[in-house]
Amino acid sequence: MVVAAGYETKVLGELEKEPEPGSLELKVFPAGALVFIDGKPITLPMGGVVEVLEGEHVLSIAMEGFVPVEQRFTIAAHKLFRHRVELRERETGQDPYLKGFPGGEPVVAKRPTNPYKVGGWTAIGVGAASFVTGGVVHGLAFLDAQDAEGIPNLPGRRDEFERKRDDAKTKEITAYALYGVGAALVTTGLVLLLVDPNDSNDDSDDSDDTQVVPTAMGRGGAGLFVTGRF
Repeated sequence: MVVAAGYETKVLGELEKEPEPGSLELKVFPAGALVFIDGKPITLPMGGVVEVLEGEHVLSIAMEGFVPVEQRFTIAAHKLFRHRVELRERETGQDPYLKGFPGGEPVVAKRPTNPYKVGGWTAIGVGAASFVTGGVVHGLAFLDAQDAEGIPNLPGRRDEFERKRDDAKTKEITAYALYGVGAALVTTGLVLLLVDPNDSNDDSDDSDDTQVVPTAMGRGGAGLFVTGRF
C-alpha cells in the first residue's frame, strides 16, 4: 500500500478470530498405539482427554500387527467430543504401516508389553511355586513328626525327641506361611488380570468366563481353584 502526500487513504481490515479450544476424549484399543492429530504425535493421559482447537482435524492411529486408521473429526469450541477407536488385527499381506505422516515417513507402533498381564501371570506363577514349596515343606514336617513319634520315651532320648518335634513345628509354620504368600500372590495376579484396562472387551460381560472357587487342601490347608480364560 502506497500513501501519497496530500491524499486521504482509508484502510479496511478484518481481524481473524483466533480458534478457541475444545476437548477430545479418545479411547483407543488396544492401548499403546501411536496416536497423531494433524500429523503431530500426542500422548493420551490417563482419562484420554486432550485439548484440541476448534475446527476439523485428522486423527491417525497405528500399531504393529493392526490395520492403521485415519479419520477426520470436528471439534467445537468449549465442547467435549467423545470418540472410540478399536483397531482390527492385520491379516496376512496387509500393509502394517500408516503412510503420509509425519513428514511422509512410514509409521508403525510396536506392540507394547501389557504390565497388567505380565504382572498378573508372574504373580500367579510365583504364588503357585510358593504353594508347591509349602507342600514340600509340609511333607517334611509330617516326616519329622513321625520320626519324633517313633523315638522311645526314654530319659536319654528326650533331647532327640524335642529336637525332632521342634523341627516339625518350625517346618509346619513355614509351610503355612508359604501357603499364605502363595494365596496372596495368586489373588493379586487374578486381580491384575481381571481389572486390566487394556482389555478391548470392556463392554462385554465376562462374568461367565472366569471362575474362582475356594478349595480345601487337606490338613487344614486351603486354596483357590481358577478356571476360565483371560
